[in-house]
Amino acid sequence: MIGSKDDEMCRDDIEDEYNELSKIVHDATIEMFDNGNHLLILSRAIEVADSIKRFIHTNDIKMST
Repeated sequence: MIGSKDDEMCRDDIEDEYNELSKIVHDATIEMFDNGNHLLILSRAIEVADSIKRFIHTNDIKMST
C-alpha cells in the first residue's frame, strides 16, 4: 500500500488504516510518504515507481507480457 500523509482526499488517520489493513492483507507492505497529493502516483511519480519496483523485486513477482 502506498500513500501520503498529505493526501487531501484521504482520512486524517490513513496511516492507522493502512496499518490495520496490513494485518489482514497477506504479505502487505506499506510505503507512506510525508507529502504528496492525490493521486500520489502523479505528484511523486519517480518515488512511487521506485517503491513499486522494490516491491516487485523483493517479492519475486513475475510480470507477464
